[in-house]
Amino acid sequence: MPGAYNVVPDDCIRLSDVWKILGVQSVRTVPLWVARLVTSVRWQYFGSPTHVSWLGAQLVDVTRSNAKLRATGWRPQYSTADALRSAL
Repeated sequence: MPGAYNVVPDDCIRLSDVWKILGVQSVRTVPLWVARLVTSVRWQYFGSPTHVSWLGAQLVDVTRSNAKLRATGWRPQYSTADALRSAL
């Protein structure tokens, strides 16, 4: 099967549900400008693998489709939450 395929589940879950699955009791937040400043300094001076542009990627919704792969007869076996639990 030539071509690129998105191997994604049929469902989605909220980030708050991800935190619950991971067992996080409370999530600390900081202003975006602080996160950008800290991430930028860590990238430039301390060799962090996380570039400041990754913060922007976290602020947008992303929708992926597995329609092309499903057309071949493939079906996901696990939900998003089940896959996350399995990875843990």
